[in-house]
Amino acid sequence: MTDQKKHSPQRLAAVLLALVLVVMAVLPASAAMQTDYAGIYDDAGLFVDSELQQLSQQSGELSARYGTDIVVVTTGDKGDQDQYDFVQALYQNNGLGRGDTRSALFLLLDMQEYKVYLHSVGAVNNYLTNDDLDTLTRDIVEAIDEDNYLAGSQLFFDRAKQLLAPMDTGSTGGALFGGAQDTGHQKIYDYAELLTDEQEKELSQAAVEIADQYQIDIAVLTIDDNQGKSSMAFADDFYDYNGLGCGETGDGLILLMDMDARKIWISTKGKAIELFSDRNIDDILDVITPKMSDDDYYKAADKFLSMSAYCIEHEGKRVSSQFTPGFILLALGISLGVGGITVWVMYAGHKNIAGGGGTAGRRGAQSMQLYIKEDRFVSTHTSRTAIPKDSGGHSGGGSSTHTSSSGSSHGGGGRSF
Repeated sequence: MTDQKKHSPQRLAAVLLALVLVVMAVLPASAAMQTDYAGIYDDAGLFVDSELQQLSQQSGELSARYGTDIVVVTTGDKGDQDQYDFVQALYQNNGLGRGDTRSALFLLLDMQEYKVYLHSVGAVNNYLTNDDLDTLTRDIVEAIDEDNYLAGSQLFFDRAKQLLAPMDTGSTGGALFGGAQDTGHQKIYDYAELLTDEQEKELSQAAVEIADQYQIDIAVLTIDDNQGKSSMAFADDFYDYNGLGCGETGDGLILLMDMDARKIWISTKGKAIELFSDRNIDDILDVITPKMSDDDYYKAADKFLSMSAYCIEHEGKRVSSQFTPGFILLALGISLGVGGITVWVMYAGHKNIAGGGGTAGRRGAQSMQLYIKEDRFVSTHTSRTAIPKDSGGHSGGGSSTHTSSSGSSHGGGGRSF
């Protein structure tokens, strides 16, 4: 009888209820939050059903469009959690986030402390600055004036469209994420419209020939809006997300003309990282930067392609960018000396001094031209080292590397113009 009482249904139910209460007390408040409207967790009851439907539809459309969960959360009880822990727990416990990085952007309306809080996770952080979030937070606070929580939430969605434009496959910046898939023949992406149709055609043909011959992809990208991204990040992401690159390691490079930041950037990947040392990239930048300053965009792109082809063909041999004044004077002095000796020899061996002098002048000129042409590429020295596989930056005689938002290793360098 004692055993039966000990295990009676009523006693078991009481034990289970106690366990549930203990678990609920231990779990954070956000863990128990549920929603009938995707993307909207209205625990504080700030919205009516029609508003919830409207916001949920907006959340779903934007989340799909930008590959990032864009979520509105309201609460009147966070327990003993701060805003960060509350949203992070909601994010983890409800499996939110999209893509490999589980990208997500949250608006929290905290009615317990009457605060507006924004929280971002994953790839979306590549497109948001602290200033962006601070400004948006202040604007939402103003929009919520007179308890207009719907207006604040809609402002959150509207501003997300602007801030996350690079992730939108329907915009120029969205080409970063597949909107400009390379077909093997398009190598010039002139979004800033810096080139004529004929120039673009010529450059594209040259780039295709280089890629086909050496199996090192090469492209040129122009933009007039970098969407708040650095030139390095824009170039890296465009390369990674648009099918550029040859072979399993995505071998190749791209030149970005960023008219928004007035900067050029060369991004390398795979075998191109080793072929294009920091010194080689500097040499190329030495040549094309002045042309960018002169608004000669076609010539800058043309020089990028031709110098890159030389570097690839000669397996990373340094492409000297230009001759220093001292080098030019030395070459001129040597050639004049050679010319003078030639004139003297011809003068001594022929009675027709005038004829000899004319021939000597021509030979002296040829001697100088040949010297410069040969010495431009073989008189320099470059050392190359294996590229480290970690994500830190490395420099020296080899190639500096960094990791892009996709997790790929890139080399490169850039300059303002």
